[in-house]
Amino acid sequence: MVKPGPAADVPPLPFSLTLRDGTRILVRYLQPSDREELRRGFLRLSAVSRWLRFASPIRRLNEGQLRYLTEVDQVDHIAVGARDEGHPDKPGVAVGRCIRFKRDPAVAEFAITVVDDYQDRGIGILLLRVLMAAAAPQGIRTLRGFVLGTNRRMLHVLGKLGARLQPQMGGMIEADIELTPESAQARRLG
Repeated sequence: MVKPGPAADVPPLPFSLTLRDGTRILVRYLQPSDREELRRGFLRLSAVSRWLRFASPIRRLNEGQLRYLTEVDQVDHIAVGARDEGHPDKPGVAVGRCIRFKRDPAVAEFAITVVDDYQDRGIGILLLRVLMAAAAPQGIRTLRGFVLGTNRRMLHVLGKLGARLQPQMGGMIEADIELTPESAQARRLG
């Protein structure tokens, strides 16, 4: 069972766990070979979910975007995905990533995307905790996300993690999650 605590105490990737609703998921680093699976998963997002994630009416990912999202170094651009182990025929159900700012290498922008039929199961907070654990050893001290003020689900998740929320122009909220030495050292799920 996922315990949504403030620390990013997760086992090394890949790992499997059972969500609170009984769904068994596999969490692992994304690879270039995940390009087609990412494309198919993106098409499963509703227009509302795409708007809440991208703040634009994006309908599909082009080849350049797919390359950028899957050809990552797992140091400056960390990307993880989750898939439902009970449905191996389905594409992944969620992706989390953080990308280090060039102008401030101790800060990385994070983003989480969960397909509609897997939302509200604890996957978003799990992936944020995984990113916290993966980012801290890379010297990243702050995960920063930009969330639409209308995205109540994500704001709730960020509140559970103790994020500092700051309103921005255009209805956006800047959310900072400070990473601690415990984020890098802890290795268990509660």
